[in-house]
Formats: sequence, C-alpha cells, structure tokens
Amino acid sequence: MRPAGGVGATDKLRHRSHHWYDYGVSESLGTEKLSATVPKGLTAQIRERAGRGSVSAYVTHALLRQLEHDRLGDLVAELEKVHGPVSEDEVAAARSEWPQA
Repeated sequence: MRPAGGVGATDKLRHRSHHWYDYGVSESLGTEKLSATVPKGLTAQIRERAGRGSVSAYVTHALLRQLEHDRLGDLVAELEKVHGPVSEDEVAAARSEWPQA
C-alpha cells in the first residue's frame, strides 16, 4: 500500500527516472566512488544519452537494472531446480496467450 500522497516504487520505475534515490538505494548510505574502464565509444554514447552531469546516475540505474536481471535469473534457476525445466509445450502455450505485436 502506498503512503497517502506519496509515489509508489512502481510509479517511480514507470517514469524511468535516472535518480539513484528512486531505485531503493538509501540516501543515508551515502555514495562510494567506483572506477570502471569502458570502451571510448561506449562512454561517448553514455555521455550523449545522460548528459555529463548525470553519468553517475545513469550508470547507477544501469547497474541496478543488471542486478534485477541477475536476480531474476537466480529465481528461474531455483524454480527449475525445484520444479524442473519448462517444457516446449508450456512455452508454446504461454506464447499463444501473449498479445502479438
């Protein structure tokens, strides 16, 4: 349930804000400098997309999305361990119910 007058986490994600504090990272934890080496072409694309002053927020958002992706992969692996892999028939049945683009 959402606090009265507040914005829920799903609303924040839906708006695709690039503020690190919109993604469950506590402001009270502060920040920590992290160094990464990336190809020049990639840095140019990031700066163009995010703007120079927003690169840290953009990269933080990307890292959080990757963690979400990794955790979903962990969940799938755990479910497959417990229930076995999803059969081709089950995949076909699920796809038949999915709206076509």
